[in-house]
Amino acid sequence: MAEEQTPSKTANQPPFGAEYAKSGRAKCKACQDGIKQGSLRMCTRTPSRFFDGMQDNWFHYECFWKRSKPDKLSEANIRGMESLKWDDQEKIRQRIAEIKENASELPTPKSHIPKVEIAKTGQGKCFECKEKIGKGELRIQLKASNYHPTCLKALEVITGVESIEGYEFLDDDQKKTLDDMFGKQAE
Repeated sequence: MAEEQTPSKTANQPPFGAEYAKSGRAKCKACQDGIKQGSLRMCTRTPSRFFDGMQDNWFHYECFWKRSKPDKLSEANIRGMESLKWDDQEKIRQRIAEIKENASELPTPKSHIPKVEIAKTGQGKCFECKEKIGKGELRIQLKASNYHPTCLKALEVITGVESIEGYEFLDDDQKKTLDDMFGKQAE
């Protein structure tokens, strides 16, 4: 007999929420200060590890915007939006519009910034060619993966050495190698 698939309670649930604090007991997940009763609070909603459903992680209104992911933000993705006061709904709509407008100005996540360093051991492998990166060789780390400089050059994700963190700490020969490969740093 085939087991019947029941839809999870987390399926098709909005990733964010908004409401007025019911009590003064909740703490903001960003600043750890209490959220006053009756004040507008917002949450990110994640699947719970303890029950079948979504868990709300509450934030002060201002703290929420520092932690939210702009690509998922929309009025439709905020549970409880329709039960808020009109002024608060407008405030949220305005903030979403500002964030969407300035999305290109958001800082690059640290994991997306290439970083050069000297391999401390010969154990690491290049993510692209799968060969070991020898001890003392240059390696470039990008998105939690290591690459030979030549392999990363072939992927064409680096436009110049000025975008590589740690470049300034290399000796002249190592700098020259990267300059020749990715383009000389503007002085």
